[in-house]
Amino acid sequence: TAGVYGGRGFLVAVFAQGTWASAKSAQFFYGVTQEQSAATGLPVFEAGSGPLSTSFGLLWSYDLSREWMLVGSLNGKTLHGSAARSPFAERTSNAYATAGVAYRF
Repeated sequence: TAGVYGGRGFLVAVFAQGTWASAKSAQFFYGVTQEQSAATGLPVFEAGSGPLSTSFGLLWSYDLSREWMLVGSLNGKTLHGSAARSPFAERTSNAYATAGVAYRF
């Protein structure tokens, strides 16, 4: 994460994140066992360790008062490796935005 602007009540930062998965974690979230395959019709899939995802985005906040602020983000995420090949992965990338209100105490 790196700050790119701070002034007039605004704070803006950009970020990049990479996630690596162990074989156990990848199998739990993205694998399909024989039993699950029989119950769902999805093909058996053995997920392995390796790069899971990368994310890039923008974080921001704006001070409304000393205690209250608006906060938000814009994010893009891409799956890699076993996660991207999994029968559960309908898409390998997505984008989303968040917004909220925070209270500082």
